Amino acid sequence: MKLNKTQLLRASLKNGELIKSIPVEILTGLEQQFVNEIQSQIDLHIQPTLQSVTRSLVDQTKPEHRPQIIELASLIQKAAAIDSSTQQLQLYAARRLAHRKLMQLLLTIDEPDTREEKELHLRLDQLKLDITAQFSKPTNARDWSLLQKQDEKEVYLDIEWLKQNRVPIKSKVLYGIITMTNGGKTILKTWLAFELLKQGQNILFLAQEEPKEDCIRRIHQQALRLSEDEYRDLTRDGFEFVGQKFNAMSDERGWGNIFVAEWAGIKIDLLKQYATDLEAEANLKIDGIIIDYAKLVNTNTKTNQEWERVGKVFEELKVLAMQTDRWIITSMQLNREASEKMIQKGTTPDLYDVAGAYEATHHINYAWVARLRYSEFDEPNPDANTIKGHFDLTVQKEKYGNLHKGATMRFNWTGDHTLVESPRPTPNDVELPY
Repeated sequence: MKLNKTQLLRASLKNGELIKSIPVEILTGLEQQFVNEIQSQIDLHIQPTLQSVTRSLVDQTKPEHRPQIIELASLIQKAAAIDSSTQQLQLYAARRLAHRKLMQLLLTIDEPDTREEKELHLRLDQLKLDITAQFSKPTNARDWSLLQKQDEKEVYLDIEWLKQNRVPIKSKVLYGIITMTNGGKTILKTWLAFELLKQGQNILFLAQEEPKEDCIRRIHQQALRLSEDEYRDLTRDGFEFVGQKFNAMSDERGWGNIFVAEWAGIKIDLLKQYATDLEAEANLKIDGIIIDYAKLVNTNTKTNQEWERVGKVFEELKVLAMQTDRWIITSMQLNREASEKMIQKGTTPDLYDVAGAYEATHHINYAWVARLRYSEFDEPNPDANTIKGHFDLTVQKEKYGNLHKGATMRFNWTGDHTLVESPRPTPNDVELPY
């Protein structure tokens, strides 16, 4: 594809992340000024527009250079809109052009091993990596070994409902849990994290609504089957006993590792980099990422509508799962009106009625809606087996396994924050008003 820089410049007004992907070697000085001004306005939390960027450049430039700015703005305004697929192709063309320009510069250097030559070689290496990472090589369908490798990355949790219906946790897949307000998002995800740990998975857990210490405590409680009171008593003088017991159990049973971070507001490109850095530091493969609340992850794309921002976050999470060969589990919350509908009518609202959730689930491969009902029994000294409440998990969107939309399973929530499968009440049973 022939490079059209004005298309990329126009697209960068609405996609700040694109700015970092355009090689500086292909830009003229004026075009680089244009890109820098977009970035400056983004840093100031201003949504850049062609008018605002042009006006700022005109104010900063000498009068004799202003016609060139106006001409560039006119070309950008006339440039055709660019979709995401074309954008990727344009970036590929830009990197190839930058690569050729740097090679031409290298040919003009007479003395070998000069500082300029070393810098150019480093830049060439970087561009080469960017180009090759942009698109993976096609796979021949005759190469059945790839299918074998992918099957090995399927993880079946020790949850009968999912095992019997052959619903795995698969790499490159985005899973979503949709809850009511105060619907137990963190409880569900720490439970899933522990079930994945038991299968030897290494996990990066983003604690965004509760302190990371609380998430770690819940993992310890589930592993050692401790109630809140028991855990409090055992850790009154320190955490050494509980910590050592958990570590010994992990080693004995071959559990994975979980790294818990408080990165509320992190942008997805930075999350990708941090996960890679963690792998290098810990010398292990991070199999998947659990994000406590997707709404608290950020994106460089500036939008006027919250549902558009949420949709963009989920789109980038899906790309992250595909690019890094990891599974990602996250959650989102229904708005108050939809939550009330669940409470009053006892039914799950269809996501077509919930703008933010509907936009997000375009990108989710597998989604559950979770409804939490608290138990009416309040025992004075609850133990680990005490039922604190019930979660009803309903399949809202499915791509894998034999469960279909509307399939529901009830899980008892016990005092150690574990969820245990419980049969759904039949029409002949009297259901307590939880």
